[in-house]
Amino acid sequence: MNRFKSLLLYTTLTVITVVMLFGVAGVEKRMNRLVQEHHLRFTGQIKNAPPLVAFTTIALGSFRGLIADLL
Repeated sequence: MNRFKSLLLYTTLTVITVVMLFGVAGVEKRMNRLVQEHHLRFTGQIKNAPPLVAFTTIALGSFRGLIADLL
């Protein structure tokens, strides 16, 4: 009986995981489509920025978001 409960638990958790992965994939596709439709990506250069802003942009790259959250 104990082995049956373990097998049932693992099967249930596996099914839930697969369903959640498909759900996340669907949401990600929708978000990517919305980003493209509304032109939400900024890829231009920052011009006439103070030296501190330019340094932060170039040197820290993607860690800017973490720094903004901390501030």
